[in-house]
Amino acid sequence: MTRTPVSLATLTLIAQAGLAQCDYSQAEALTATIVDDQTLSTGASLRFEDPLLPGPSIESYFGDYSPSTVVPIASATKLLSALVVMSCVEQDGLDLDAPVSTYLPEFVGQKGTMTVRQMFSHTSGMPGNSAFVFDPTITLQQAVTRIALFTSLQATPGTDFCYSQVGMHIAGRVCEVVSGTDWDTLFVERVGDPLGLTDTDYDGLYETTNPLIAGGAQSSLEDYGRVMRMLVDGGVYRGTRVLEQSSIDLMYTDLTSGLPVRCTPASTAGLGYGLGVWVQDRPDGTKRIESPGAFAYTPWVEIDAGGQAILGGVFMIEDGLLDLRDSIVAVQDATLNARLACSPCDADVDHDGQLTLFDFLAFQAAWAAQDATGDFDRNGAFDVFDFLEFSNAFDAGCP
Repeated sequence: MTRTPVSLATLTLIAQAGLAQCDYSQAEALTATIVDDQTLSTGASLRFEDPLLPGPSIESYFGDYSPSTVVPIASATKLLSALVVMSCVEQDGLDLDAPVSTYLPEFVGQKGTMTVRQMFSHTSGMPGNSAFVFDPTITLQQAVTRIALFTSLQATPGTDFCYSQVGMHIAGRVCEVVSGTDWDTLFVERVGDPLGLTDTDYDGLYETTNPLIAGGAQSSLEDYGRVMRMLVDGGVYRGTRVLEQSSIDLMYTDLTSGLPVRCTPASTAGLGYGLGVWVQDRPDGTKRIESPGAFAYTPWVEIDAGGQAILGGVFMIEDGLLDLRDSIVAVQDATLNARLACSPCDADVDHDGQLTLFDFLAFQAAWAAQDATGDFDRNGAFDVFDFLEFSNAFDAGCP
């Protein structure tokens, strides 16, 4: 590929018109409407990641939310924990289908036949909750040992679906055993450090030595946006591979089709479940992958009919009073419709639908600040090749 430097003449040409840029104003307006109802929340934020663009398509804050806002994310934790589990498959040889007794011999009898695949798809047969899961004074190891001794199965493993804190808690302890590392450290090493997360940990509900694997994290829009960026970029973040695409594909596979439902949140009834995420398979072959939390914090990925991620989103809010599910789905649908109606152009850095000198200035500022948009070739380095790639993209124009 020939690399062409950006010339002043090129940059001062009349703007290229007619670009079909993504208009996410409806999604923003719907979010603002949620926030304006003060019985719900004082703030919210939105961030969208498009794999065709080097940086976020949009990052918007409403009410009193700002880039420094950190909130508990409840069950949005499950997606983060699934990343850790899949890293243990890749790096530590964790067998998703081995009986749990292989790793935790305190599980005996039928309970010993549960698998991590079942635990992370809520088909392990365990109850939804247990007091041991929420005890902040003990360790994860102690909690799981007590579950092994005192918590009974409610169904034969693999025979029904029950949205369960308990199963994921056990799987978290399995990860500690196979990796030889405590969960908090494991999360930092496998997810936090590679993504540069600074606001995310498992003390979202309270400080604890017993991390709530299925719902105890807290995070910010920037941090979780990096998680979604990694997912839509096929497991790579700024040149660092965090997970293989095959592991992500497995997370997104519905493992619950046809199973009777013993317990599930009413707001997600009818959806399938993969590993740590809800799966909505649409008749047109597309998918929506999401991990909404009880406080309404919602990360999601849109997958096209060809199996490619076309958008990752984070709706950040903290509200435990009312069911915001329908409102958030409306935001998701508005976002998807906007994305399907446009042809994103990576050289249009300021997202105004035109290629002008201002795009070069915006790219240069992002590069100098080492912002994600400035890493135009997405290799994790900020160097001359980012300028060369931007030049090529600018000169090629947009569809």
